Amino acid sequence: MDKGPPVVGANNIEIGVTDKGGEAVTDAKVLVTASMPAMSGIPAVENKAVAKPDGGKYKAKIDLPKGGSWNMSVQIIKGGKTSTAKFIADVG
Repeated sequence: MDKGPPVVGANNIEIGVTDKGGEAVTDAKVLVTASMPAMSGIPAVENKAVAKPDGGKYKAKIDLPKGGSWNMSVQIIKGGKTSTAKFIADVG
């Protein structure tokens, strides 16, 4: 993510995708999902973005509308196979 820590609002994400040999993969479908579970009186929130290939990497912009811990998921789909990476983004 281009901001560390991520901020409330728009955040740019750059994702490097490589094959087992370390070569850049430029023909995959890459999806980014940011979600925050429901809390007392506050409904769950989920935002999705499709990352577009750009210079050997994939880039997306995702909106994080409020502060707190966001569950982030990056799905890479190629040749009928899906790989997923998950992490937490703490938004200040």
